[in-house]
Amino acid sequence: MIKTKNLVIIGAGPSGLMACVSAKIHNPEFQITILEKNSDIGKKLSLTGGGRCNLTVDVNNSEFFSGIYKNASFLFSSIYNFGPRDIMKFFESNNIKLKKEGPKVYLLSNDAKEIIKFFENFIKNNGIKIIYNAHVNSIDITKSVLVFNNFEEINYDFTIISTGGMTYKNTGSSGDGYTLAKSIGHNITNLMPAEIPLVSNDLFIQNKVLQGICVKNVELSVKISEKKVYRVNGDLIFTHFGISGPASLMISHKIVELLNIGHQFVDLLINFLPNQNALKEQVDVVVLQKYLPKRLVSFLESQTSFPSNVNYFNIRIVNTLSFDKAFVTNGGVNVLEVNSSNMKSKINPRISFSGEILDVCGFTGGYNLTIAWSTGYLAGQKFAKK
Repeated sequence: MIKTKNLVIIGAGPSGLMACVSAKIHNPEFQITILEKNSDIGKKLSLTGGGRCNLTVDVNNSEFFSGIYKNASFLFSSIYNFGPRDIMKFFESNNIKLKKEGPKVYLLSNDAKEIIKFFENFIKNNGIKIIYNAHVNSIDITKSVLVFNNFEEINYDFTIISTGGMTYKNTGSSGDGYTLAKSIGHNITNLMPAEIPLVSNDLFIQNKVLQGICVKNVELSVKISEKKVYRVNGDLIFTHFGISGPASLMISHKIVELLNIGHQFVDLLINFLPNQNALKEQVDVVVLQKYLPKRLVSFLESQTSFPSNVNYFNIRIVNTLSFDKAFVTNGGVNVLEVNSSNMKSKINPRISFSGEILDVCGFTGGYNLTIAWSTGYLAGQKFAKK
């Protein structure tokens, strides 16, 4: 009698859940067990897209990499194996209706619980065992044993570590996976918050004169030695602590990197009208109010730097919000130690990784969730393949 082999997946977030589905599809003879730290699955997934689930981004595979700013080449195999539009087809084939808002792809229902229900049903209908409230403490690679809740043990033939990063700790992403990875010999790169709101001590921020104003499609640039060294375009929101919104989140990883190497602050330049070149020569307040919020126009007009501040407005960033407020962890398991063609550890090929635990990240708007689906799918597909 042939002994049934056992795959154990650590973590029931998006990458772990997709790894589970893919493993069952491609390796139906295996017994699959999920160890989940929480009392239910997909806790962080339920928060994505403001609870609406920004499932992926509607771009082709080659276009996708423009949204990845850390180790994009590591993702070539997984994305060309199971990319954004494959992800869309997968969920649509499982009766989950989608909609597009620009390039962003959401659930038509606007309710992330729908996708969690899909995974719950898949687990139930396919004989997959899930152990809740299971905090994995250690891996014994000599005995192929995982120890959880301090004394309980489970044997594995293969295991996929899908524990997430360091963000949203109340969802279970508290860095446990990094400890497990280090215990088997992996190096963890410097962990930094990414896709995170930015803090400024500028007087207009402290006085809250622009608090709550949202400006569409600004150009945001990092300024070092009077030169623009990095720029993004997107919407921007002024807050009581600084700035947030897509443009701020997209540029935040660069800010964090500069602060981490010793910069006391980073100056950002805001061009409020990057696409209105005609206004650069002669600025008329009445005309400006057609493009920008009136309260912002009044503030800009009150400054001695007007009208140049319309296209060249400086804000000094001194910090970010706490790590737990970041959408993504920048850093993780060194990708040089992971086989990108199958997500297996090069140190121990019976162990694989998927999702945010890896040192790969991209912009908000569906890119990071796509990474989770894609790497999870590949890890589940290839874990038992030679």
